[in-house]
Amino acid sequence: MKQNPYMVAHLIEGEARIFIDRLQREVAGRFGTRNLFDRIMPHITVKAPFCPVDIHDVDITLRRLAVELQRVPYSIGGVDRFRRSVVFVDVLHDDTLKQYIDRVVDELVLLDGVDRGEFEHEKRLHVTITSKKLEHVFDDLWEYMTSKHIPEFELCFDHIALLRHSGSRWEVMQKYPLK
Repeated sequence: MKQNPYMVAHLIEGEARIFIDRLQREVAGRFGTRNLFDRIMPHITVKAPFCPVDIHDVDITLRRLAVELQRVPYSIGGVDRFRRSVVFVDVLHDDTLKQYIDRVVDELVLLDGVDRGEFEHEKRLHVTITSKKLEHVFDDLWEYMTSKHIPEFELCFDHIALLRHSGSRWEVMQKYPLK
């Protein structure tokens, strides 16, 4: 029997979460695109989906890292894209945040069943608004998004969260506050 995958993320909270939720709903309703708000909370992906041999090992690793890593400020704002398949709000950060995320990935890939994802270590941090099957609406969607004011939100990378896919939605299994 195939196991449901896990992922590690930083959840967007507060006013920024409310804004992203509304924007995801607005875009999905207006352009008939994928409804991310029904599937996963707004987030920054730390470790792309994986199927560990032992989730207890993942929990121990994340608990240890949460004690070792310190909170770091970042902001989100503006809009960008990957090709014509993903539209996102940009994460504005210094090197520390990227180093933290790389460290989490480096530690997790040492565990059985956890592989390095295709874009990890090279990825651009972002908060997805919509993705997949955008070709038929992309030009109109992109024009709409680039004409829209996307405010900047000052946030804090103050936790990492372990999520599990339930079959239809990503659910938060555990949140690990940073020191």
